[in-house]
Amino acid sequence: MAFGLVLMIDENVPNRPVIVTTSLFLVVSTTVILGSTVATVSKCLFRNQQKPILDHEHKVEDVEASHHEEFLHPNLEE
Repeated sequence: MAFGLVLMIDENVPNRPVIVTTSLFLVVSTTVILGSTVATVSKCLFRNQQKPILDHEHKVEDVEASHHEEFLHPNLEE
């Protein structure tokens, strides 16, 4: 957004190329720096939360009663 606004500056403004280059540098550098820390920050913030049990996850004893056996690939049929 900031880079798009900088590109809309009139061509007659003195030092326009310096403003455009500086803006591009700031946008790219903040994106790379902040983007590279997302995984670390999320691990720190959500470290103590337990993984939620989803409906499609089965326990070991539920494997025998699975309804997925009906949908085997034809090459895998016995």
